[in-house]
Amino acid sequence: ASRRNRRIYITRRQAPGGRRILNEPDLVRLLEGYGFTAYALENLDIPAQIELFYDADAVVAPHGAGLTNLLFAQNIDVVELHPTHAIMPHYYYLSRSLGHRYYYVSSGESGRNCSFEVDLQKLTQLLHRTHLAQI
Repeated sequence: ASRRNRRIYITRRQAPGGRRILNEPDLVRLLEGYGFTAYALENLDIPAQIELFYDADAVVAPHGAGLTNLLFAQNIDVVELHPTHAIMPHYYYLSRSLGHRYYYVSSGESGRNCSFEVDLQKLTQLLHRTHLAQI
């Protein structure tokens, strides 16, 4: 049975390409206060990624392939971080089809592969509008 005891932040600091979080140290510090732990999925083999997401309670991540692991989670909260105001809907549809609760925070960059800063105030407000502020 899933323990549902992991709050996951997927970092892209080692991933090839763009969509790096420019204020990631501040973001990680904020999320740690809500019980999240940062994971670089590039450092985990496939069975470890499956186990990690199987025990997930919530996931926060910039848009990217790591969110495909949502397939292995059950009824979780997903917060996707987007570089632009336009939302890339891949993981919204995946989340909805799996029964996950989906939220997002968008930034104001012009390109969808840009590195970007997360508005920590908007994220904090989102966490408090949901049950994610409770540890």
